[in-house]
This record gives sequence, structure tokens and C-alpha cells, in this order.
Amino acid sequence: MNTTVKIIIIILILGAGVFISYKYFEQPMQEQANKYVNISIKAVDENDNNIITGYKIYLDGVESKSEKTLDKGYIFDKVFLNKSAKITNYNLPNQTYYIDKIEFSTYDEENSVKRIDLKLVNPGILNITQINNITNGGGEVVNLSVKTIGVFKNPHFCFEYSVHFITIKTNESFERIDKPQRFARQYDKCFKIPSEELNNEEIITSFYYKTFGDFNRGDYFNIAFFDGEIINNDLNIDEEIGGKDIFFNATIL
Repeated sequence: MNTTVKIIIIILILGAGVFISYKYFEQPMQEQANKYVNISIKAVDENDNNIITGYKIYLDGVESKSEKTLDKGYIFDKVFLNKSAKITNYNLPNQTYYIDKIEFSTYDEENSVKRIDLKLVNPGILNITQINNITNGGGEVVNLSVKTIGVFKNPHFCFEYSVHFITIKTNESFERIDKPQRFARQYDKCFKIPSEELNNEEIITSFYYKTFGDFNRGDYFNIAFFDGEIINNDLNIDEEIGGKDIFFNATIL
């Protein structure tokens, strides 16, 4: 077998390998990548009215698109097949809606249609009332009534106190969290209340304290309540978003 024939055989073998690789591996992957799941998206407010707001599409945890909804009904979009998808709203200028999100999988969903209804609510209002006064002594408890008008999501609070408090402790079911930046210079401790949202309801928050020395009306126990509306899972931001921060100064006798 001469050299020319050997070269031709080698070229044919290599060509066959390239064809098989493309036919059975690359081409199916390309075809799969070009397949979509159709989705229809709309956003409604508390009164079920269609609203224009922003929405984002995340695929496998990565933002892939940012668009706006329509005030006339659904907007049609599409996402790639075989992905973990998440769709969230984001506020346009002068909007203060809480974030809603819908997560779903597009595995084995070819030719299907997903309907996405984002239900948006504005933050409600917190009313704080002190049930009993703080007095000089040891082992005392002060109770606060926390009432919501509307929805207040993921409630948190921070507190600070003067030097004549030996300590102030709160309910053990409250999770200690890092202080948001905007509270870092003032407040001593921050906690998360174990409720995803408060919706026209009341909870009683108890604080256990001990005092010493010349405890008087010049002492203080101050609390800031805020919701857990966050950006990119980061509470350490310098601005409030979502519900308004509520500042409460406890009465001391």
C-alpha cells in the first residue's frame, strides 16, 4: 500500500469520526439548546388590576433577561428547555411593591406553555404600642404590641440601650442577624422575627431586662423595626427598601 492510499484512508477515517461526532453529539446538543418553553407573564396589584412593572428571568441562577409587563394582560416570552427558571418582579420608578417570585423547571417541558402571575402588594404599616413600662429592678419584662395594617414581610428589629441596663434579652425564637449598614453605628443587636409576613395581625414581643445603679428617665431603650426586603440576599445596604423603618422609644419610669 503506497503512501497516497494510506493518506486517503486516514482522511476518510478522520472524516467519518468528525461526522459521527457531529451527528450524534454536537448536532443534538445544538438542537436541544434551540428549544424553548413558552411563557406568558403578567403582574397584578392588590385589587387584581394588571400593572406595568419590571420583571427578570433567571436561568440556572443567572439573570438572562429584564423586561416590563403590560397593563392589558399577558406578555409572551420564552425560556430555554432543560433549565431551572425563576421569574421575579422589580420596581420601576415610584413603585414600592414587595418582590414576588415564581420558580419552575423546564425539563421535559418542550412545547408546553407556562402561565406566570406575579401578585404584587405594597408594604403595610406597623403600629407599635408599649404594654407596660420599664422600671428599675431586676428580672423585669417589657412587652410591645406590634400590629400591622396590610402586609409587612419578613419583620426584623434592632435595639440599643443605655449603660444602666445590665442586659436586654428577647424571645429565644428570634434569630440573631448581622446589623444592616444603616443601623451599624447606632444599634447594638438585631433579630429576625420568625414570620414570613404579618398580614393585618398582632404579635406581642417581649424583652427581658435587668438594670443597676442610678437608673432613671435619662436612660433609654430604643428599637427599630424593618422588613426583610433585600437586594441580592444582602441586608447590608444603606437605604430602606420595601416597608418604612419604624423607630420606637420605650417609656421609662
